[in-house]
Formats: sequence, C-alpha cells, structure tokens
Amino acid sequence: MKRKILSLAGFFGVMFCLGFLIAGCGGVNVHMATPGQDDNLMTADQEIYYGHMMGLDSKSPKTNLGPFPNTKWQILSVVPKPNTPFKAVYMTFQPDGTLAMTSESPDGKISTSFQKYSVVGDSILFSKPGSATNVRFKVDGSTMHVDTGRSSIVLERIN
Repeated sequence: MKRKILSLAGFFGVMFCLGFLIAGCGGVNVHMATPGQDDNLMTADQEIYYGHMMGLDSKSPKTNLGPFPNTKWQILSVVPKPNTPFKAVYMTFQPDGTLAMTSESPDGKISTSFQKYSVVGDSILFSKPGSATNVRFKVDGSTMHVDTGRSSIVLERIN
C-alpha cells in the first residue's frame, strides 16, 4: 500500500512539473502590443529575413553601375581570338543594371542575351542565373580595355 501511494505521488509530481513547464516556465513569453507604442512584434532576425514579406522595406545600398548606364560598346579586338567566330558583338548597358549582349555571326545570324552587371572598383561583375564572373576594366575616353584573365578585349563606345 505504501508503495502505491509513493508511485501515485510520483506520478502526480511528474504531471504537475509537466503542466508547470507547458503552462508557464517553459512556454513562450508573449508580448501584447499597445497601439501606437509597439506595433512591431518581430525579432531582429525575423525582420531581416522576413521583413520584406511583411511589408517592411529595407533600404539596401544602391547598386553601383559605374560609368556604364545608357552606353553601347562594340568589341574591336579579342586576344586570343575566341573559338566561336563573330562578325560583331555589342554590349548595351541599361540604367537598371541589365546588360544586353548582341552577337552577329559571320552568316548574319543575330542573337541577344541578357545579364545583370554592377561595378566594384575597377571590376565589372556579370551575373545570370547559375553563373557569375568578374572582369577588370579601364575606360580611356571612348575606348575600354577589359581583362578577363584569359583574354584581353578592346571595345569602342558607339553612342
């Protein structure tokens, strides 16, 4: 009988502790906002990761596009010559950070591809889904010299 009472007391003790943990001590501290005082109930990490989804606009620094927005350049030479022959290649830098690259093949076929660009120091960063690269550049008047690490390219501004 004594053993039954002790195990019954132990059972109720465990249940009491579990109830205490669930109801208060181990629970989540809820903060009720006072209108006009504290309407933002997000933690800092929630605001950083999810704020844009909740209507909060984060002010990120504007992308540096260097001297390129609204300019068009034509490739004059590439050393060493690429394996794929071309008649002309044009690079049109748009003010929204998009680069349109238009290639004309020797048979007159024209193709255009788009990618994003930004400038950091003396490098242009190019990116498209699944790929990114950077090249060093130097603009001297209407001539631009580009070093890709594998090729040296000379371009002329045409607008």
